[in-house]
Amino acid sequence: MKKITKWLLISFLVVALFLVRYFESDLFYDPLLDFFKGDFQQNKPPEIDNVKLVLSYMCRFLLNTLISLGIIFLAFQKRSILIFSALFFGALYLILIAVFVYLINPLEKENYFLLYYVRRFIIHPVGLLVLLPSFYYQQMQKKEAI
Repeated sequence: MKKITKWLLISFLVVALFLVRYFESDLFYDPLLDFFKGDFQQNKPPEIDNVKLVLSYMCRFLLNTLISLGIIFLAFQKRSILIFSALFFGALYLILIAVFVYLINPLEKENYFLLYYVRRFIIHPVGLLVLLPSFYYQQMQKKEAI
């Protein structure tokens, strides 16, 4: 693949991640969005449909993951990296959603901060921010060893 084509596609996918974030309130059910924007330690939590919220987070995580996997594949073009990344995202989701469900049932004031951060890890492409530099570093180490 030509370098310019690769960078244009990666740029397109990065814009797609920004669009998911920009249209988050239109695309996904998330009553915690407004709750965490304010002084949530002092506010009463909103009414939450737990099943709908978990399904919404699953869709958002899946969408972010697919875009992230596209970026990773375009950047490194190695099937082994893509498979590892997919397994990493899958394991990350299972761990995070289990912790999230535990924290939200019932939603208690002492869990607000932890819930805030677990939620952020679920709805934002943090895995991409971890994997991209690590694969790049690994690639640079292999080049230096030669």
